[in-house]
Amino acid sequence: TIISSRNNGITGWTRTGSGATGAYYHTCVATQPPLPPNSAWLMQIITTGCPGACAITTVNDMRTPSSYVRAGYYDVTDPLYGAKADDSITNDAIAIQSALDAGNIAGHCKVYVPGSVFPYILGTTTLNVPAGCTFYGEGYARSELQYAGTGSAVRYNSGEVNSSGFARVTITDMVINGTNAANTGPGIELNAGGFSYFIIQRVRVTGSFLYGILLDAAEIVTIKDNIIDSGSGIANSANIWITNGNERTAGQTSLNYSTVIRIHDNQFNSSRWGVADDGGLWHYIENNNFNGHLIPVYLAGVTVGTIRNNNFEGNASTGIMDLQVSDRSIVAGGGTP
Repeated sequence: TIISSRNNGITGWTRTGSGATGAYYHTCVATQPPLPPNSAWLMQIITTGCPGACAITTVNDMRTPSSYVRAGYYDVTDPLYGAKADDSITNDAIAIQSALDAGNIAGHCKVYVPGSVFPYILGTTTLNVPAGCTFYGEGYARSELQYAGTGSAVRYNSGEVNSSGFARVTITDMVINGTNAANTGPGIELNAGGFSYFIIQRVRVTGSFLYGILLDAAEIVTIKDNIIDSGSGIANSANIWITNGNERTAGQTSLNYSTVIRIHDNQFNSSRWGVADDGGLWHYIENNNFNGHLIPVYLAGVTVGTIRNNNFEGNASTGIMDLQVSDRSIVAGGGTP
């Protein structure tokens, strides 16, 4: 770990330089040491094989951005990260991910995507949102992330199966736009493995995503005030897909992880299914507007739930039902969820 300080009284660290120029100290310990008084983190270097044949595996930038000093958030356009939104000249994925990682390491992950005339370009890179992070922009029409890959544009992944814990992830006030017609993934993926506490609010997911939002074993989820109009013209697309058990995640044995999911006050447009719900407990689908779907709500394996006060308009085929209940999930060859 490397710090910057002109404090001559620091002990337990190796000082580089002397006198007025000796502003840098470093130490190598198994866990992060406490920050000495009047000091600032510069970086963390993680190694393996020490002592002996040491190899550097990770270098984390520990500097605090000026945006956090001013306003308490990590701005992706801060010079430490450098997102540009400059009419597709710059790929902004590394800059945005760096801000997310820095906020996570610092323990106060509040990452801001300022509004801009042009979108922030992700290319084919998926953004990974850490646990405990609020990832937010300036609104539906101002903070756009443009994704050209075939997987997930924005993802939370607990890395666990058959588990539980506190994710505490909020994604809000931005646009996620898919530009690859061959996409087979979601705009937002919560691959939670049983972890809890997610909010997706005031987000527009649009363009060529097979799924607008995908919930995989996510618990205590609120999805509200969003516009999800992805998947138009894509076979077997869904604005929201809720999945459970091992139909998507190998080794996930329980069918009861997708629990306490509240989907309300959203606008859903134009995919095959509005909400495709392949199972879990206590799902509430309320006060939404569904427009242009083949089947607005598809239920398979939901144990307890409520569907009420929704508006179903403009179905894609005459005579197709607004609500279909089945014992087959929507995945290819669909087993019983």
